Order: sequence, then C-alpha cells, then structure tokens
Amino acid sequence: WISHFSKKVVGSAWFFGATLHVPCVAASGFEIVSILRLGGLPAIKKFCDRLRLAQIIDEALPLSPQARLSHGQTFVALVMNKLTDSRPLYRVKDWAEGHALEYVLKVAPELLTDDRLARMLDAVAEKVEDLKTSVCLQAIEEFGLDMHRVHWDLTSFEFSGVYEEQEADFPTLGYGYSSAGVGQHIQCRVGNFVCGDGAVGGFMHQTYSGNQSDQNTVLDHLPLLQRIRQLHLANQAAEPAITRNARLNKMMVVVGDSKLLSHDAMVKVDKAGLKFIFPEPSSKELKKLYESVSDLNQGWKPLDYVSERDLRDKKNPNTDYRYREAVWTYETIEETSLVDGEKEKPKSPTGGRPRKPRATYAFRRLIIFSSANRTAQRKNRDRHRLKFEAQLTELNEKFQTNWWKNKSRETAAKAVEKLRAASKMSIFYETTLAPRDEGGWSLSWILNETALAEAGRTDGLYTLITNISTEDATADEVFQDYKRQTDAERRFADWKSPLQVNQIFLKSNKRVVGMVFVMAVALLIFCLMERQVRKGLPDGKMVGLLPIKQPTRATGWNILDTLSTLQLVGIKAGGRLLWQEAQPNEKQRQLLSLLLPDLTLNKGSPG
Repeated sequence: WISHFSKKVVGSAWFFGATLHVPCVAASGFEIVSILRLGGLPAIKKFCDRLRLAQIIDEALPLSPQARLSHGQTFVALVMNKLTDSRPLYRVKDWAEGHALEYVLKVAPELLTDDRLARMLDAVAEKVEDLKTSVCLQAIEEFGLDMHRVHWDLTSFEFSGVYEEQEADFPTLGYGYSSAGVGQHIQCRVGNFVCGDGAVGGFMHQTYSGNQSDQNTVLDHLPLLQRIRQLHLANQAAEPAITRNARLNKMMVVVGDSKLLSHDAMVKVDKAGLKFIFPEPSSKELKKLYESVSDLNQGWKPLDYVSERDLRDKKNPNTDYRYREAVWTYETIEETSLVDGEKEKPKSPTGGRPRKPRATYAFRRLIIFSSANRTAQRKNRDRHRLKFEAQLTELNEKFQTNWWKNKSRETAAKAVEKLRAASKMSIFYETTLAPRDEGGWSLSWILNETALAEAGRTDGLYTLITNISTEDATADEVFQDYKRQTDAERRFADWKSPLQVNQIFLKSNKRVVGMVFVMAVALLIFCLMERQVRKGLPDGKMVGLLPIKQPTRATGWNILDTLSTLQLVGIKAGGRLLWQEAQPNEKQRQLLSLLLPDLTLNKGSPG
C-alpha cells in the first residue's frame, strides 16, 4: 500500500486520504507529517472571490502595505470559520490550525488573534452601511439574482453578560421580547431581506437595538431598494413588456408580515415606486368585515395554490384556499413642500384656518380563506379552552380545602375573576360560585356553545393589502408571492443553527454590528452555494447528501457537510514539505463540479 501511495504522490495525482489517521513513514523516505481539514474551503474561497469580499473591505478600510494581515483577509477568514466549523470568537486560531486555511487563503493561523479579530470588527462596524451596499450590489450582478420579489423580516439574537457601557452611535443591547415570544432577554434585533430567487438571504440586513419594534423597519432600506430596482429594471430591459407576466417580472415586490408596515409606511413604499404585499393588521373594522363575508358559499373564488406540505402529504386532501377582491382606502396628510427652507402653508379659500392637504390612497385588498388556517385556529382555541377548564378545576379543588372554609364569598369571587381575566377563553364560559354545606365554596361552569360557534365563524380568514393592480397580477400570483414569506423564516433557522450565530463572545455593542455583518455574508454565501448546486441538479436533488437511497434536495447545510471530510495531507520528502489534497469521493466530485465548474479534479489544487 505504501509503495502504491508513493507512486500516486510522485505522479502528482489525487490519493485516497480517508484512511489516513496517524503519521507513517514509507521505506522510500516519504513521511506524512500533517493532516488538515480542507472541507468546503476551496468552494467558499471561490464564492468570496466572486463577491470581491476582500477587495471591497480593503478598499473601504485600507491598512499600511507593511501590515501582515489586511481587514479583508481577516474578514474572509472569519466567514470561512462560520461556514465550516463555527467556534466562539476566542478559538478562531485553534480552528485555523486544524484546517487548511493557510493553504487556501494564504493566512497564517497565528495571525488570527483575538486582538486582530476585534480590530477588524471595530473597523467594519464604522463602515458597515457602505460595505453591505457594495456586497449586495456585487451579489446581484455577479450571480444574476432576479430581484422581482424580496421578503423582509426581523429576528432576535440573545446575549449573556452585562453591557453597562455601550457606544451611543451603534445599536444597543438591551431587554426586549424575543421573536419566539418567550420572555425578555438581553438582545439585539436583526432584519434580513431574502431574495425570492433561490431564497438567498444575507445580502441586505440591519442591526437594531434590543427593544426595536418590527413596524416600519423596511423603510430604512428604501434608498437601497430603489437602487436595486433600477438594477433589476436594467437586467430585465431585454424582455419586451408586452404581456402581463413580463410587466410583473419588471416589478420589485416587498413582502412581509402584518407587524412590519403601518398605513403611512405603505404610502411611502408606494411613492418610492416599489410594490408591496402585506397582511392587514387585525382591528375591529376588519373583524366586522370578516363577519359580513363569512358565508363561504357566496362571492368566494378558488385560489390555484398547492403548498409544499400538501404535495408531500398525499394522503390528506389539499388545503382549500379561496379569495374575495375588495378595495382598501386610506386617507393621509400630504407632506408640504419647502419654500425658502420653510414649509409652505396651505391657504384656505374662506380665509379661516388653513386645512392641511389630504390625499386618499386606494390599494387592493384580498380577503383570503384557508382551511388549514381554520383547522389550526380551532385546534389552538380548543387547546387554550381545555387549559382554562383545567385551571377552573384546580381552583374548585382549592376551594374545598380547610384554608377556604372561613373565607368570604367576596374573597372567592376575586379569585375567580383573577383567573378569568388571565384567559381569553373566559368569554365562552359562565361560572357560578356557591357555598358548600361543610364549608368552603363550589365552583361550576357551563360552556356557551353558541358564543364558541360564533367565534369560529371567521376562522381561517385573513387579508392581504397590495398596490399591485389587477392588470399586472392575478390574485393567484399575488398570493403565491406572499406564501413564499416562509423563505425568510427558513433562512433565520439556517442563521441560528448550522451557522451557530449563538456562540459568539463580544465585549461591545459596536463589535456586535461588525459580527452581524460577518454572519450576514456567511449566510449569503451559504444560500448562493445552495442556489448554484440546485440549478445544476434535476429538481435540485441528489443521491448521497443524506444516508438514504432516495434523491435529497440540496441545502447549504448538507452541501458543506458532504464536503467536510475532504483532507489536505502534508508529506515530507527529501527535506521538503509537500501538500497533497485527498481525492474526493463520487458525491464530493459532483458537488465540486457544480460549485467550481472551472476546476479540473485530477490536476493540481482547487486552492
């Protein structure tokens, strides 16, 4: 075997390194002195180069020519760390020593000290707005991303420790409710745009203080979205705008959930030349509307949409989706123009107090019915109702204890009212408090079936507001764009699980901003790799990505996991140290051919 191995090395070909675990010495003088993890580093390096990451950062944050490591190199090294074997920030040097970073990136592991990483994060935070704009536009142009549809959503990143002194010019870490709605934590909020083309996330993001609300955060990106829209229109210029589908593709549609956009913000997005699709927030007026249209046999039309869940679950019937069209109007005060630096005062024709100019906007309203939503809402109501009944039962048992035998009716009634006030299900129950012969109190209740049925009459209904006209998009097209909002939620899951954003140790809120940008770029490359591999595979699926025989959909996680076993072996021969890359297996070769199409696998190094 050693003789065969020696011939492979001399021939400058690939060898099988999967069985090499300990150093060995060949009779001919070859000695294996080191085995490093190569994994997906060559592919990640290729995507970093296509994004011009190091160049963009070094152009914005130049260092002295004598510097051993530039900010751009440090940034790329940290992105590679997060995509291959994410570790807490203080162990990056250990990670680099076990990986082939120096071979791929030409960065010595001993240079990646805590101080060097911290100085890079501080510098990046100072220029983060310019940097993320440059990376965003480069990604769109280099990878030809179709920006017809983008999804915006916010999540929370939680922190431990005490942050007493924070820099006022940067978002502050503070207490706020997490996106999961579980209590209050020290956190920052992070917004992320996801492109509908391949569900690519990370190319536009924003770091917010821990108590930032979701509403209107999308307005922070209006100037950049307008620049992207112009770029999108330029890319679509060759397509003749003669059909409705062509006009639809030329639009740029922003999609979000009901917490993200106020009524005034919808007007601003419309004035910016962008299209939007947002659910209408709940209100008393909306509840009345639902009650007036709750008869599903009158005025409803079917929606031609089948979810991925319904496609997978062929045993159950598909979700029933229906819609009704309506008009949503909103009156707002128009902003007055400036005259000589001052706001122009409107004049009243009657000479009285001038009335501020108003404008009425009419947007399209789609009332949606979903049988899956109806089922989920009813199950949720039943779950809370049974919980309330259990609480009533528990309170009734307490009323029969000795402690309650000498308590007054007023005291017992207060206990019942406290329980009722804590549950929304109390409106469906009539409770009766009666004295017991042996002392104490007896609590009984009756479910109001009529009130329960009335509440369930509008289950499954929700409303979408959009400024896309009926001439430019059908209700089906608007609804399908909205349903892809799950792409944003899926990328948040990728951010927090495979990329392990939660294992970061930072000392200042300024460095948090820099680190979130690192994580955003890591997510961007994660998504771009997934998108490129899927485009090269039938139905985006491949055998061997998971330990099953059936073809599996390629994801950023299983792509990097499949490549993770690639090794780089250091061989000492004649006083010289030579590096040889282990030969990939069949599935690794297929992935590398898709990620690095210009790579010749039997010649030389992909680095």
